Amino acid sequence: MSVEGRVSIDVTRGDHASVRVSYTQPADITRVLQGKTRAEVLAIVPVVFSLCSRAQSHAARLALDTAEGRTCAPGQLAALQCLTEMESLRENTLRIALDWSSWLGERADPAGLKALMRLIPDLDSIFMANTPAHSEAVALDNARDGAHSLITRAEDLLAATVFGERPAHWQARRDLDGIRAWAADGRTTAARLLHRIHSQGRARAGAITLLPLATLDGSAVQAWLSGDPGRAALLPSSGNQQVPETTLLSRHAGDHRLGGDHLVGGRADTGLWARMAARLIELAELPGRMRDLIDGRLQPIAGRTLGEGCAMSEVMAARGLLMHAATFERGRVSRYRVLAPTRWNFDAQGAAARAVASIVSQYEDDAQTLSELMVNAIDPCVAYSVRIH
Repeated sequence: MSVEGRVSIDVTRGDHASVRVSYTQPADITRVLQGKTRAEVLAIVPVVFSLCSRAQSHAARLALDTAEGRTCAPGQLAALQCLTEMESLRENTLRIALDWSSWLGERADPAGLKALMRLIPDLDSIFMANTPAHSEAVALDNARDGAHSLITRAEDLLAATVFGERPAHWQARRDLDGIRAWAADGRTTAARLLHRIHSQGRARAGAITLLPLATLDGSAVQAWLSGDPGRAALLPSSGNQQVPETTLLSRHAGDHRLGGDHLVGGRADTGLWARMAARLIELAELPGRMRDLIDGRLQPIAGRTLGEGCAMSEVMAARGLLMHAATFERGRVSRYRVLAPTRWNFDAQGAAARAVASIVSQYEDDAQTLSELMVNAIDPCVAYSVRIH
């Protein structure tokens, strides 16, 4: 059973819409992993976590290796991150192909979906074939050509499924007008949906104040991991204080393609159009990031030491920042905790709740559709339901 759970959003209409967000997690990962060895944890994590399993395995390995004082070879770090980036490409493209097409009454291309689902297994095979026996260190020099070829295949899928042109060509569209012109051309599902949202005057639906998640304080993480009451400084608030978000929009908020008249008071717009465009910006950048990792131009992320036998990792998954934290004692896990992006973005005072409340307060006939589009734009992976009454 997945510990990712499900998000339920219930909205009561009125002058000021009342939004109740429920996020259920059916398992306690701390209890599941307590007393386990590193090898056991690495075997359990991808089975227990069904969402973003590559990112979860990546975060687990970084946290565990750092806590145990292991030195991870640069090639292995690059391979782990490349697989996580490919997972982000797959998940975000999959949601566009399936969900966005559904909202337009279109059908996804089965052949394209099948090819999309092969990307991670094939990349994994390339890395595994170049990993020496009894080692975790990928020989990137031998894997480089195969990895580059696969990244090119991913670009071909993005061109056919999302952009209607090479991602590098789409990247050359440097401002808001350029993206709007691309959308108006309507060559793909993504373009047609963005154009419909803009032409129907729904671009700013759900706009809220952007509160990006700041770098997590290591001492606060350590207190949270140990169960100290001070953990409240780390976890989302249960009161009336607005909770920060970790989304693709918060990652790309400074991008000029979300600028122009989308800049309000010097802050990036957070309406529906901007959030959906941020996903496209991320997808267009992913092939280049993977190439930079493989070629050594981009330093892969590593774990962060918090104390003796204690460490954390922060991995950017398809839906935002994923954090794992672990404490080791005598070769076994004594404490292990996971903080998924869902905990921030779907807090009672998080971005999703505030954006949906804004939509329901401003729109009548299409509030349901706009709310579902907004939730999908904030998190492309989590299972959810939205009820408005």
